[in-house]
Amino acid sequence: MSSGEPGNTDNSGEISLPIDNALQGLYKKFPGLKRDLIKSIRHSKFIPRMLFKLRYAQGVNTDRRTQEVLIKDGKIEVVAKDYLKDYGRTSRIWTEGFVNYAAILVEFFDAEFPGLHIALSRFMLDVIELEKIYDWQTAVLPLALQFHEELADDGLCSDPSRWTLDRQYVDRFCNATRLKSVHLNQPLADKVPRPSQRQHPLEPNDSSVICRKWNTPESCRWAGCRRRHAVDDRLADILSNLVFSSNMIENGGAGADVTLKLCRAIFRREEIPDDIGERDDEYTAIKQDLLRRNLPAGTQFVLRSRREIV
Repeated sequence: MSSGEPGNTDNSGEISLPIDNALQGLYKKFPGLKRDLIKSIRHSKFIPRMLFKLRYAQGVNTDRRTQEVLIKDGKIEVVAKDYLKDYGRTSRIWTEGFVNYAAILVEFFDAEFPGLHIALSRFMLDVIELEKIYDWQTAVLPLALQFHEELADDGLCSDPSRWTLDRQYVDRFCNATRLKSVHLNQPLADKVPRPSQRQHPLEPNDSSVICRKWNTPESCRWAGCRRRHAVDDRLADILSNLVFSSNMIENGGAGADVTLKLCRAIFRREEIPDDIGERDDEYTAIKQDLLRRNLPAGTQFVLRSRREIV
């Protein structure tokens, strides 16, 4: 073996490859996920349509076939396997797989590509928001998988700038023919509200409530809106969980309760103090979490853990 080749030769003459410590660490942090999938993310070889397998053991489809046999018009055909049915009729399975994928990808590449976790979070939120309006199986899921596949084919999944969905790309999959179905016995007038009709007439038009329209892909364009343009609680929880998971992988940040509290305040565009005192409940909670993880818990470490969230 030339000196330029990786690995060492042991006493038996066999070549032993160097251990990938980062990869071994991820195996321990995600004990319920298949190692070959984690490894494929590490080496930029993950196939996006396999996201449904990137979930914890319960109910995961272990089918590895890439083709399936169909009988069509009395003839037997061997065709590429349809993976869309493995994702169900809602975004739940895709979201669970994508959250794990994002956490692993960030662990490997965020140091080289700052802001990757934010870009992945925004993409996930865009997909979830589109599902509110368009059919999951025929529109939003094919969009999410195709977009991800194109990035993977070009080796660009770790580039934060490439995870933005533009309107032209969305329109290729999401259009009027793929809107979510409504009950046929519902009066037509109730299916499509008139432009002048207020969606939530009982909610005050002031900063005491969050604008629901702003939390849709179309956003709020009403000049007279006085409601807060901020992320609603459901989306804030999804983002907060992603921030918490990413910090836990890096052994940083704070506990789940503090992370959720701070993230919600940020997403609601509320003012939060830059520093906290030692008598503050938040300070105590962060310190206790650091001690529980056997980490330094002095003032500078408590404040640093808080800054890793905000």
